[in-house]
Amino acid sequence: MIIFGFFLALVFFLFIWKRVHIHYQTLIFKYKIYAVRDRLRLMAIKGEIDRNNWVFDYYDNTLSKVINESYYITLFRLCILFVKYRNFEPLQKLNIKLNEEIAKSEILRNIQKDFTEAVKEYVFEQHKITV
Repeated sequence: MIIFGFFLALVFFLFIWKRVHIHYQTLIFKYKIYAVRDRLRLMAIKGEIDRNNWVFDYYDNTLSKVINESYYITLFRLCILFVKYRNFEPLQKLNIKLNEEIAKSEILRNIQKDFTEAVKEYVFEQHKITV
């Protein structure tokens, strides 16, 4: 009976720890994305990138959406989106155009790299404790 009580306490502790860890990682992720978005906007204000360019709008909207919807970003959902849109031709064309525009600007390449790294770290941290 004592072992069962200890086991229940351990499971309860791990459950609470996981929830706190995920909440903490979500806050860190949001702050990283805020920093990337703010850097993008600051560069547009300084005139280093064109704020009337569709790529600026794309990243500004995407980063804002990711901040608001960060709880949807999980490994499971990313895999589903990958499979669902793998052969979606309009998305492939948009991706080609986006990569062409990003190739023209080192600033946008850095924004994309930082955004991608933040998402990778967030997904890993979410599931690291599960494993």
